[in-house]
Amino acid sequence: MKRPATWTPTWRLIAFHPVSYAGMTLLYLASYATQVLPGLILQRVFDRLSGAAPAGTNLWTLIALLAGAQVAHLTSTLVQTIPEERFRCYGWALLRGNIVRNALRRPGARRLNVAPGDAVNRLHADVSELADWPSWLPYLSGQFLMVAIAIVTMVRVSPQLTLIAALPLGIVVATVRIARGHLLRYQQQGLEAGSRVTGFLGEVLDAVAAVKGGTAERTIVRHLETLNTDRRQAEVRFTVLLALLNWAHTSVAEVVLGILLLVAAGLLRQGDLTVGGLVLFVTYLRLIVDVPAGMGGFFADYETQAVSIDRLQELQPGAAPESLVAPLPVYLWQPQPDPHSVLPPRQALTSLRATGLTYHYSSGDAGAADGRTDGIESVDLEVRHGEFVVVTGRIGAGKTTLLRVLLGLLPADSGEIMLNGKIVTQPDRVLVPPTCGYTPQVPRLFSASLRENLLLGFACTDEELSRALHLAVLAPDIAELPEGLDTQVGPRGRRLSGGQVQRAAAARMLARRPGLIVVDDISSALDVETEEKLWQRVLAQPEITCLAVSHRRPVLQRADRIIVLKEGCVQATGELEQLLANSDECRAIWRGQV
Repeated sequence: MKRPATWTPTWRLIAFHPVSYAGMTLLYLASYATQVLPGLILQRVFDRLSGAAPAGTNLWTLIALLAGAQVAHLTSTLVQTIPEERFRCYGWALLRGNIVRNALRRPGARRLNVAPGDAVNRLHADVSELADWPSWLPYLSGQFLMVAIAIVTMVRVSPQLTLIAALPLGIVVATVRIARGHLLRYQQQGLEAGSRVTGFLGEVLDAVAAVKGGTAERTIVRHLETLNTDRRQAEVRFTVLLALLNWAHTSVAEVVLGILLLVAAGLLRQGDLTVGGLVLFVTYLRLIVDVPAGMGGFFADYETQAVSIDRLQELQPGAAPESLVAPLPVYLWQPQPDPHSVLPPRQALTSLRATGLTYHYSSGDAGAADGRTDGIESVDLEVRHGEFVVVTGRIGAGKTTLLRVLLGLLPADSGEIMLNGKIVTQPDRVLVPPTCGYTPQVPRLFSASLRENLLLGFACTDEELSRALHLAVLAPDIAELPEGLDTQVGPRGRRLSGGQVQRAAAARMLARRPGLIVVDDISSALDVETEEKLWQRVLAQPEITCLAVSHRRPVLQRADRIIVLKEGCVQATGELEQLLANSDECRAIWRGQV
């Protein structure tokens, strides 16, 4: 998709919270306007002391005005941070909220092409870059107002000196224009190098067992050192160039100040300039020199916006670029609504039917199914209320893919899904709790307490949670945990056994009391006795309909109907006894030959 122009997200960010932006703009203008007051007051003070000004305002009154001007400047500068930070916070929340929302709208079985560590880095650095950039406009507006007032005042005092004072403007603009390309390149290299470091760290921390098993610790450290060296060099180049530019601008100001003093000496002797006028020029010269440097930063920052927009768009592939700054409810200082208040209503299941369901993995989807490039072809299935339907087949037959396509976690290439006789165009929005619950083949737990992993913010009574734990045969295990449900399970639940992780995921699903449960090999890590208890308890619930993937005998024996997949197609359908008599594929699975 075509990336929007840089100004598009800028205007939308401003329109998202215009009150804060307007307040920030007014305070920036006030802050910079007050910076011209000290020069005017100092001019009067020194003219008064040198006798160049007629008797008038008392000297102490001028000093009091000078102090008041400084206080006004400091006050406006401090107060402006309130709407400015408020505007930034709203911008950060809007951008991150839209990125996460768009990422969650993608098919759930498709992974991002960005490493987790790199994604976190982009959500920090690039979001900050994009949300902060609109602050340049009030900043430059304030500077332009200040310079306009200063130049008008200086021209009235001495047009000749005003021309000399304007020399740094052209010089600084020229140097910034020459260096802008290098600044942009070094900044982009620094961002990319930082992303490589964080991305690599995320991958290493996610594969500690592989690193230790391959005794690759030293290789990992050396590669990390290389990545950090690249990042350090990019950051050093950018910092050094920026420091050189600042030094050059300061040096130019010093040289011009010297020239100005030499010319002013002659004007003083001729009586064409007063001491107060000279002080005014020296004061305003410092203000004028800073403006071109600010403009240089503005143009350089403008160029980096395109880079940040492209990097953020990679976190939401398939989403429209303008959705990055689409209006979104943001709750920073007010309580958030209950997220479960927006869940779709529960639909009582009569039947779930799929006809001609087809999906083929493309090269870009290979990571979505652990490297698989096949899929399913023209699969028909039906699950009626109260049934226990099992999908079985060899490894790679397409069992997991079938469940993912049925639930909308992968987009079907063709086929039709119907719930209670009505066509479902967005199964990922309909086949969700409380209508449908799903437990994948590899359940994911977070580094939090077991209770938090089970609820995930869901409002569940103690009675409902106890019921889910009983059905999942997890209650005895909780009694043995050091802190019960408040036990920290560690990253991905590594402090629990494989069977406990599977049953925790089952309890999480059952706590939402779905009418249809879809499970993918949920009992593969359970012993025979625990597996028997789990299925006995779950299937004894009259309101539960179940669609399961499994090749285990106890599950196949309980099935009302079995669907045998082979190479992505339905090879046979029926009851176990019938299939064992007529299906070679089912017999091979039953005998454990696959």
